[in-house]
Amino acid sequence: MPKHYQKHQEKLAKSVKALKGIGWRSTNDFVQAFYEDPALAAQSLRLQPGTAYAPEAILAAWIAQVPSGAGAAELNMAITRKATTIMVAESTEAYHHPELRLSSTNLDIAYLTTDFGLKRLSDLYISTLPCLSYMLQALLTAENDYERWNEREKIGKDVMALKFMLISPQITVAIISMLLFFRNRATNAFQIIMGVFLASSGASRRIIDTFNHMGLCVSYKWVP
Repeated sequence: MPKHYQKHQEKLAKSVKALKGIGWRSTNDFVQAFYEDPALAAQSLRLQPGTAYAPEAILAAWIAQVPSGAGAAELNMAITRKATTIMVAESTEAYHHPELRLSSTNLDIAYLTTDFGLKRLSDLYISTLPCLSYMLQALLTAENDYERWNEREKIGKDVMALKFMLISPQITVAIISMLLFFRNRATNAFQIIMGVFLASSGASRRIIDTFNHMGLCVSYKWVP
């Protein structure tokens, strides 16, 4: 065992013993109380420019060291629940954004000039829904079977992901727009744009209403 590692272990053992000696039942009780104290938490959670964010390192250590089985599953679910709370809060703010609520009178040629307004929506989603946008980008760039079999990343994958998110954002815009539309039907910017596109392409009422049931466009009667 390396000498520095041995000293590290000794310090940990002494710290745990000291915490129990002054009345803490466990290190978890101490850590929870520490971060529930506003002054102590603020100092510990402050982001220092140019350094790794300490809470992320702590979270990474939990994930790496948690025993497999029920503990690992519960830790994953705890992280998922917290991430979900953040993304729900983001979406609540987003569906109240005035630019995501359109009426036929607000839709004009200028709005539809570039990619039927999809780039405009993508920029808005990235700014108002950073966590959800990051999650979708991670899914788009996750390792696939080809990369596992060849043991290397597919050439140009990072460029493709950037294209999906910033240049041709149809996939992410469609996904986020459907989610927001199901939460609040007034958040209909994407759906009105799709309704105009389908109607101008000669789609029938049945097709448009089918897309409406999927959350992809407004119903036939609301198409401008």
